[in-house]
Amino acid sequence: MTNVRKAAGHCCAALFLLVVAGCAPTIARFDVLPARVCEGTPSVVTWEISGSPELTTTPAIQPLQGEPLRYQATEDTVFTLHVTRWPYQNPQVSETEVRVHRTPPPVREPIAFAMKCEDSSLVGILPRPATLWDSRIRLETVASDGSREMTVEHEARSATLTASAPSSSAFQGATMAGTWKLTTPLGVNERCGDPGTAPPARIILTTDFVCAR
Repeated sequence: MTNVRKAAGHCCAALFLLVVAGCAPTIARFDVLPARVCEGTPSVVTWEISGSPELTTTPAIQPLQGEPLRYQATEDTVFTLHVTRWPYQNPQVSETEVRVHRTPPPVREPIAFAMKCEDSSLVGILPRPATLWDSRIRLETVASDGSREMTVEHEARSATLTASAPSSSAFQGATMAGTWKLTTPLGVNERCGDPGTAPPARIILTTDFVCAR
């Protein structure tokens, strides 16, 4: 009988630990969208959590009136969500940065493509979700370093960049969001699957963009 009581006690203790663990503060999702904005565009803040939230911003700004919860950052701002839940002492923390762009002048930003071999070419696909980007952000030019010929496709437009013409304005006015595709032929001394002649695993494009008025 004593062993039965001990076993029951152990089971209750294990059940208690499981219940308590399930009550720990958690952050399933923390979004500040869009995260790339033009000055004057607000970002919507949403989350899915277990516990009590505390939202802070650096630098400190006040939310706009009304629903949903919105903030209009005037400079690059870090949003920090702290979630607590009794009896736990350590909160769960998540941070999201909002980048604020002004116009003029144009902003320059490199974007990286992870490249994969397809037959005799390297191909990179880069999705950029529309929710992350202010629709007022518009492309001016796209450029490579001129080291190899490549074709860029975005929003049903395309441009071929070469050593003699490494920059193109073919995407002027297009949004940053959407799916980008980069294709370049393998070089003379490049072979896929051979570490000694491996092609580049990553290629960088440089974009210039502005905030449309």
